[in-house]
Amino acid sequence: ADAAAGVWQWAEAARDARRAAVASPADDRAWARLARAELSAGRADSALAAAARGLALAPRSAELLLVQAIAAARVGHPAADAALAAYLAHRPRDDAPALRARCAARDPRCARERVPAHVHSASPP
Repeated sequence: ADAAAGVWQWAEAARDARRAAVASPADDRAWARLARAELSAGRADSALAAAARGLALAPRSAELLLVQAIAAARVGHPAADAALAAYLAHRPRDDAPALRARCAARDPRCARERVPAHVHSASPP
């Protein structure tokens, strides 16, 4: 799905993302990829449904809340304003990258936590 989305092939991306979401229904990120692809393909109703599935798993996901807000506005859903308010309440702070960089510069633990996998040193007892 990501490869197709990378070249703006949204219908193909949505098809692949749907397969992934159906195969992994407990993966909120799979639903987010599907919601984003459906929205980009111009299928706001499908995007809204996929976002709802993902938000049931991760109610504060900024990505899912954003897709929900945009899709709700596109279809004229009465809760569109509330969806936008929810996104604005949970979106990442604009200064988050600068805060992470300052933290990493001041404390090595911050830099270590930004690595995708935790690294722990172990020694025998």
